[in-house]
Amino acid sequence: SVGCNHYFVRRIEGEELGAKGLFSRMNLMGKSLWLYVMMYVKIFLWTCLLIVPGFIAAIRYSMAPYLLAEHPEMTAKEALEESKRIMKNRKGQYFLLLLSFIGWSLASNLLQISLMSINGVVAIVAGLFVSCWVNTYVNASVAVFYKVVSEEGGEQKAQQDWERIVRSMQNGNPFSGSPWDGPNDD
Repeated sequence: SVGCNHYFVRRIEGEELGAKGLFSRMNLMGKSLWLYVMMYVKIFLWTCLLIVPGFIAAIRYSMAPYLLAEHPEMTAKEALEESKRIMKNRKGQYFLLLLSFIGWSLASNLLQISLMSINGVVAIVAGLFVSCWVNTYVNASVAVFYKVVSEEGGEQKAQQDWERIVRSMQNGNPFSGSPWDGPNDD
């Protein structure tokens, strides 16, 4: 999971790690496991109080795996504290981001259900393919959110990038000069 987070953050920055990028944080396995144990214990304890505080705690600590992926020198406790700091006053934005993917998840499930009458194997394969695509989209979006909230001036930079993309769309080339440009996209 931490390797996947590292892969998506690096990919957003224009660096291509390939499949080995997913396993690039294997040396942090013990620290990652401890981070997740600490996260889930804290979330569980807040959930014992009430469901809503537990949900808020889950959002509060959601950036900790990204922080650990990008800063392997951090301890699990430091990653949790930093996540708490950067998510202050941003929990609603993150919740709305996650909420925006419900339609895609429902569409994936409806596709699988509708294909079940044709062939069960086809339904499972199509459902897995669409779920993989949706999960990739969600991971990339959360990685962008992480970059915006974790960098100094990240929100202003994201706003400027968005304005540049909109301007270039009006000129007919939506991704000119963006991180999405490929090596031969002139």
